[in-house]
Amino acid sequence: MSHHDLGFLTPDKSFIGKAMAVREGLRGPELVGLKTVGTVKALIGGALLVEGDFKAENVQGHITSAVFSPTLGCMLALGLLENGRARHGEHIRMVDRVNGVAAVCEVGPPVFVDPKGEKLRA
Repeated sequence: MSHHDLGFLTPDKSFIGKAMAVREGLRGPELVGLKTVGTVKALIGGALLVEGDFKAENVQGHITSAVFSPTLGCMLALGLLENGRARHGEHIRMVDRVNGVAAVCEVGPPVFVDPKGEKLRA
């Protein structure tokens, strides 16, 4: 996991490990935000993010944490997803076989409220 995977891009600044961090083949899944779409409103930490049928080769990532947002009135989650930042707006299935829960999620940015920090600096 690198700063690039988490979305903290610093292309103009020099840092230790920059040469390795910009290599395409060394990048892993990227941090994304997830919201449920449809009737199932549960999001569960550790659940798998699957494209298509539930098979090992279709697993694209997993949910790292999930919580209810009283501000937005819904469940939100953070997850690590292959090529995540390029997939904002797409739908992907969350599958938790342990709890028997499956839901469709919308992929988006990992910041749900005040992404520019305007309320924070007001």
